[in-house]
Amino acid sequence: MPRRFCRRFSRVLTNGVCRLRFQILQAQWGREPGLTIRTDGRGLVAECLQCLLAATEIGAILMRAKRWSYASLLACSVICLSLAFAPPSRGAPAPFTDGALHHARLKALWQLPLGLGNHSRDRISHLWLVGKKLFALTHFGFLICVNASSGTIAWTQEYATRGQGTFEPVPYGKNQLLIVSGGKMLVVNAADGTVTKSQTLRFAPSTRPRIGSDRLFIGAFHDRLYSLSTHIPLFMQWAQYSRGDAFLSRPVVLDGMIVCGSQKGFLWGHIATDGSDGWRRILSGAVVANLGTDGKLVFVPCLNHNLYAVRPSSGIAPWITHLAGRLDHKPVMFAKHLLICTGDTGLFSLSPSTGQIQWGPAAGVERVVGKIANRIAAVTSAGRLEIISSADGTVIYHAKAKTKCLFAASTHSSTVYAASTRGYLMAIVRRYPQQ
Repeated sequence: MPRRFCRRFSRVLTNGVCRLRFQILQAQWGREPGLTIRTDGRGLVAECLQCLLAATEIGAILMRAKRWSYASLLACSVICLSLAFAPPSRGAPAPFTDGALHHARLKALWQLPLGLGNHSRDRISHLWLVGKKLFALTHFGFLICVNASSGTIAWTQEYATRGQGTFEPVPYGKNQLLIVSGGKMLVVNAADGTVTKSQTLRFAPSTRPRIGSDRLFIGAFHDRLYSLSTHIPLFMQWAQYSRGDAFLSRPVVLDGMIVCGSQKGFLWGHIATDGSDGWRRILSGAVVANLGTDGKLVFVPCLNHNLYAVRPSSGIAPWITHLAGRLDHKPVMFAKHLLICTGDTGLFSLSPSTGQIQWGPAAGVERVVGKIANRIAAVTSAGRLEIISSADGTVIYHAKAKTKCLFAASTHSSTVYAASTRGYLMAIVRRYPQQ
């Protein structure tokens, strides 16, 4: 029996079971008080038939090889449906226990098991917060949209096989999202995840798209940063070329100018609409982290251990601060503090106007994931959620994660969103609102 047919149909069967499970989970968890189930019954029946069809095709091939009987074929179909309709696995632990959260004066606002469990080969690979929607991407390529306030599943779609080349969604127009997935630019209905428009890209995208000044900017692995029209079909307006280079850093559009950095250590500034009147700075290190801004200056982390503050109009740097560690994280604004994590060294707080170090490093901090009661919520390399004072950088409370977790970074929300890789989502808030 040819191996390629077995691999092909086993993959079809696996994806069919996964899609059916997500449909059922959406029926179980995708509801709100006073509302009806959001799952379409016809879609659920279609997934059942597709799962049975895949099982039948596999059974037919094995029967030709005289290894299976009709009873085995029927058993295969029953097993596939029983796997699909099985309840969410209880083997998937929550990111944090109630005791750990209580010790840190926190609590779970809502919890949502996605049913992956210990025995599933699929895992959560990325977690993003876009507006009021929480997006979880799995290794098998399923993008799950969850209502961030209520913890209900809005929709589940599969745009790319095994999630390869899928970037964080970008708000696009009214009730629409722009998603780069599988080498395509997709315009998606934010309500149900259906694709309304799509276009195949002729380059390998390396960054999440940036929309500004009526242009769409996206970096590529090979030599260019592209400026495209904002409507599909996409037309190239202009491009920044750098031979043998890669644009791994998401650019910033500010005051009609676009500022972008490259892996070879170049920094450019252009008028966003036509790419004219540009300037260029040569840095002595690669720029691989996303650029940050406070609305006046653009902050550029560089692998030469320097953080640059650059004026977008002229490229002049009012200040340059040298920090210990690897600067491969995006600098973020938190009230009047410019926060940046430097690899294994920790978290620094700088003055955005002068670049002076206010405090730091907070040892072990790997990423800023939000705020709790006007305090910094950060996660360490050891998987510990820490609540840090923004005044002096001391750790006030902390909670140890029970399993490997992912976090959705946002300094605009007072809720921290965490997910275990085995598919358990949790929204964390402070326990005592009056404090």
